[in-house]
Amino acid sequence: MDTTRDPRVSARVRAGLCLISLSGFLSASACSSPAETSETVPPAEQAEQAEQAEREADINPAGDSDREGTEGERQRILGTSVSLIPPPGFEVAANFDGFTDPVHGSSLMLMSFDIPYASLAETFTMHERLAENGIRVVEAHEHPQAAKPGTLLRIEQAIPSGTVQKWMWLFGDDTRSIQVMGTCLPQYCATELPILERAVTSVQWDPEATVDPLEGLGFRLGDLQGLKVANRMSDTLLLTNTGIPKLSGQNNVMFSFGPSLSPAQVDDEATKQAFLRVRIAALPSPAPTLDDAPFTPVKVDGLDGYVALGSSVESIGDTFVYCVILFEPSGYYWFGVGMAPANQREAALERFDAITMSLSRVDTGD
Repeated sequence: MDTTRDPRVSARVRAGLCLISLSGFLSASACSSPAETSETVPPAEQAEQAEQAEREADINPAGDSDREGTEGERQRILGTSVSLIPPPGFEVAANFDGFTDPVHGSSLMLMSFDIPYASLAETFTMHERLAENGIRVVEAHEHPQAAKPGTLLRIEQAIPSGTVQKWMWLFGDDTRSIQVMGTCLPQYCATELPILERAVTSVQWDPEATVDPLEGLGFRLGDLQGLKVANRMSDTLLLTNTGIPKLSGQNNVMFSFGPSLSPAQVDDEATKQAFLRVRIAALPSPAPTLDDAPFTPVKVDGLDGYVALGSSVESIGDTFVYCVILFEPSGYYWFGVGMAPANQREAALERFDAITMSLSRVDTGD
């Protein structure tokens, strides 16, 4: 299969090793694992984190060797039909599907896609494209998940602070794919990588299970304006006309919304607006062309932010694009993207505004 022609794959490999496509509706606020997002952390905080990591590495260069061979209890990831055995010391992640180790900075992250497994797996054979994002596949071999085909990969990826290493298990069927990724920081990989491999390969998937897509989600949208939940990718919720996560025919309106994995480096209104422009420009091709009008300030659920409007050309033709960003005091942010045919712009703007204003954050108790 030529994945470069599949709009659901969008011929684009992101640094987070997840596939995002506006026209395919796989549009998330962030898809990199936490270890990969240090470039969004303020420089002073990066320096402090680096110094702390060096101190910890001097004390225990290999990490906690007593964790090797230790198994915890199997846990289902809320909102999914996937379970795994997280290593001791890992906690349920607050803003993505998976687990984090706050001491060593390791993470276990689950992502699901409404694309054939073959399309996802083939993406990781495109070595030149992967290399453009600093990604190198060190090893890969077939590793089925029960009766489903699968591939287990060990990957290295260059980030500003060094090179992170990952174990990744891809599996699925003709309509759905699962990606489970274990990532460790450079100074701990000698010990963490084998631990993460065991955790990643402990995954079990029940494709026939009925799952509440809102289970464990850290927010609610109280007014869906007639749209239906089509998919949940990590903590990003996707809404469409029909509840089908693919842009075509009458399924021509979508809205996706979710939290970031890492904070933005913003200090004032100017840097917040500049960050929004960068965030929109980073959307997969074809990235929206913004209107000349200034961004509209908004306040939603106590959070300040902006709405930006623009246009794009998608598989449905000329498309109206709505983008909203809301900033937490910590610098973390919420990001939403709405799309509709250009001739429905006024009605779509009202619908997307109503959905955005209905946001309420939820304490999941994690």
